[in-house]
Amino acid sequence: MKHPPRTTVSERVVYIAGLMSRDRWERRVTEAELSGVWGVGVSAIRNYAAEASRSFRLSPEEKEALRENLRAAARHARRVAMTERSKVTGLRDIGAALKAIELEARLIGLDAAPEQGAPAPAEIVVRYGEQLPPEDDAESPAPGTERPPRQP
Repeated sequence: MKHPPRTTVSERVVYIAGLMSRDRWERRVTEAELSGVWGVGVSAIRNYAAEASRSFRLSPEEKEALRENLRAAARHARRVAMTERSKVTGLRDIGAALKAIELEARLIGLDAAPEQGAPAPAEIVVRYGEQLPPEDDAESPAPGTERPPRQP
């Protein structure tokens, strides 16, 4: 890629921020190219890039679009973890599903610390190797939660 000469630090930072915003920044490659064009060391380019990344901000619309894409990816990961079974154990990957749920909760802002005096969040406990009922069998209770039959 051909880079134009830039003489001031602020011009260089703005130029690098532009490359980053257009997804044209390749750390080692672009650092070496700009170092040669601008006649400064790679460490100076890294400093400009650090400043550019600190000043680089997404618009509210871009942030919301990115957040929604990440939420969709987390939902998909959760679905896959809960529906596909391991070829080794034959079990669903509950740990991966919980991580996807936690990620989605963070993305929608539910990971904030509870207010003072608020009840503690519920703890989710999953026993290793526990088999869950099939997705389409919503009526059956989860393993370990069955109630004993009533005595007459």
